Amino acid sequence: IAIWALMTYTGLLVLEVNTSAAPNTDNFSSMAQNTAGPIARSLAWICIICLLSSLTWAYISGGASLLGPLMSSALERLNFPTLTAMQDQLIGATLFTSLLGFTLWHSTAAVDAVNRSFISLKMILLIVCMSLLLPHIHTDFLRSSPQTLAIGLGLAPIFLASFGYHTVIPSLTQYHNDAQKLRKSIIIGTSVPLALYLLWLICTLGLVPITGHLSFESLAHSGNTVGQFTQVLISLTKNRWIDYSITAFTNIALVTSFLGVTLGLFDFIASVFHIPNTKLGRLKTTALTLGPPLLLFFFLPNGFLLALKCAALFVVLLEVILSFKN
Repeated sequence: IAIWALMTYTGLLVLEVNTSAAPNTDNFSSMAQNTAGPIARSLAWICIICLLSSLTWAYISGGASLLGPLMSSALERLNFPTLTAMQDQLIGATLFTSLLGFTLWHSTAAVDAVNRSFISLKMILLIVCMSLLLPHIHTDFLRSSPQTLAIGLGLAPIFLASFGYHTVIPSLTQYHNDAQKLRKSIIIGTSVPLALYLLWLICTLGLVPITGHLSFESLAHSGNTVGQFTQVLISLTKNRWIDYSITAFTNIALVTSFLGVTLGLFDFIASVFHIPNTKLGRLKTTALTLGPPLLLFFFLPNGFLLALKCAALFVVLLEVILSFKN
């Protein structure tokens, strides 16, 4: 809750600076230059590239862990040779990135249309999913969860990254420059996820034990991928409707998160390098946006949590410290 309040406030600060900036100076590096000087500009430039690339890497990793097994199952039905787990991951990552990369290349309006439709469906699936999970929770698990300051501080980077939306603010102001509506969207757009995060924590911490065969401990030893976590939830509940709703929700959540993050990175790269908004120009920007994170995935395919922790460092520098400095 404290991180939600902090990130909502700093988002409103970024919006205030962004809406008052002159045309072509409303990206993060220009805003940092105008309000805090050249050192802040360089810091913002590095942070935004590293932050959004880390998040893109995380979502590619998450998408691959979910899409890879589906690809493997489909190939088996078509009597193709069995692939290794790593090959599944690589094919899943490439397919996930290529399909969504096409939407990003097409236009901001295409990203908006896909996100709007998917977010509505995601909300319905999340409500269904949590409604089915809540009857399975054990209150003893919630009471027995470790509750120390050290563990809370250890979780802070993940929570910071979960509320790290600031980099998409310049894209939103370019697309729909109405300061009052944007302020309202920031407040509502952080408050709704807060409520959903709290419910999700109750569902998962109340369902998955800390130790044992299907537990957080076993997840930590097996790679901590999104796909593995959803399989644990499905195995513990043994409900096919939970299986369908969780699988659909996690896939859609990764799509919407990926598109939001990559749109911010896409617009930043296009603005900083002055790449024209033509088909060829957008193709170059899309390649610069998605190429490095995809390469990171090939070297570290199970880097979902590592990528989120890396992103959190740049969230603190860019979206908290620089926001207050500005």
